[in-house]
Amino acid sequence: GESVASARERVRFCAELAAKQPAAYLPHLAGSLENLADRLFAQQDIALHSEAFRCAKEAVRINRRLAAANAAHLPGLASSLSDLVINLFMQGGPETQGEVLACAREVVEIHRKLAAERPAAHLPDLAGSLYTLAIRLS
Repeated sequence: GESVASARERVRFCAELAAKQPAAYLPHLAGSLENLADRLFAQQDIALHSEAFRCAKEAVRINRRLAAANAAHLPGLASSLSDLVINLFMQGGPETQGEVLACAREVVEIHRKLAAERPAAHLPDLAGSLYTLAIRLS
């Protein structure tokens, strides 16, 4: 639909900007990829889901790189991993269960680290990620 087309266009623009100024625009590219993945997963067309997984995984890859360079990007990594967990769980098959659990555990570890540094800001996220992990383990 139209929302998918506009999300794809935003990804293209952000990719062009990130190629020229990565420090400024890679976070925007990751967010745009997450948004596109969400829109693709929302479509009834199963053929779009493989593109959605690629977008979601690329967002994680970008956020992982950003977080490795600067811990200020850890919340972005946790967010993109959380989205991937939800989408893998909802759209993936039994073959994705290991990846779902690995990503969910990583989200918990990120939130533990953030909550240790700033409990008031990050304890709710830690609680949410522990709940998500518990559901995925059951």
